[in-house]
Formats: sequence, structure tokens, C-alpha cells
Amino acid sequence: MEKANPGRLYAAFEDDRKGERAREAEHEKLINELYAEIGRLSAQLSWLNTCPGGRCQGKNLASNLSRAERLEMLEKGTQTCR
Repeated sequence: MEKANPGRLYAAFEDDRKGERAREAEHEKLINELYAEIGRLSAQLSWLNTCPGGRCQGKNLASNLSRAERLEMLEKGTQTCR
């Protein structure tokens, strides 16, 4: 029977730890990307729930305009209500 080489065993465990660190880094990156997306979506929702200029008489854009009209505003960069 062959004796275990401590150097080879150490290398095997070190390689495993490198893989684990890489998975942890990838997981952390994914979490940060998801939080950034949540922030962007929250900002968009807040914008849609307000009426620029206060001319919507208490209504938000979602209840005042159709989806097509809201999308058109986003494309044109317009910030006014009807």
C-alpha cells in the first residue's frame, strides 16, 4: 500500500477551497446584480406612480394613461400627463 503524500493531499484541499471561493464570489456578484435590478425597478415604479407637474389631480400615471401611452413616454423621454 502506498503512503499518502501530504503535499498532494494539501493540494487537493487547496484546489477545492479555490473552487468554493470562486462559487462564493459568483454568488455575491449575482446578489449585487439582483439588488441593483430591484433598485432600478423600484425607481421606475415610483416614477410611474407620480404625476410630473402635479396635473393629474391625485391620479398616478398607471391609472391615468394606458400602457401604450406610458411606454411612449419612456421612449420619447416626455414627462407630462394628459
